[in-house]
Amino acid sequence: MMNDERYWSVKNGGGLIEVPPIDELCEALKRKFEDKEKRIEYLKKELEKLKSKKWKDKELQDMKEKLNEMKKAYYRGFPISEEEEKNIQNWIINHEEKYHRPKETPFGKFRGGAIGGCYSYIFTPTSIGTVGTIKCNCGKEYNFMDL
Repeated sequence: MMNDERYWSVKNGGGLIEVPPIDELCEALKRKFEDKEKRIEYLKKELEKLKSKKWKDKELQDMKEKLNEMKKAYYRGFPISEEEEKNIQNWIINHEEKYHRPKETPFGKFRGGAIGGCYSYIFTPTSIGTVGTIKCNCGKEYNFMDL
């Protein structure tokens, strides 16, 4: 050991290499270890971001597929909006009161059989849209969906 606490070692080729004191080596290793730990934490966060984005992409893809399935089901039938449904129900109530005077029963006012059958919904698709009509079996009609 020398006065400045540096060590000397012999290289494979026969020359000397200087080895710093143990404290300096430990400090350098500590800094290197801390740098590696910071890098690992950074990479973990980046990995979580990627996983999160991938999960969101997968979730969005699943939602898109479900939306497409719902659209297919929607377009197979003829949709009636909530407002149109309210208008239809109001027309039916007024029509029943005015033309048919339904009898009061323990189940409410109604006429028709167990499965109804008093009204038919008629949808007429055209090149510019769909016309929706409800028709009573007495012949009266109400257009609830016009172009």
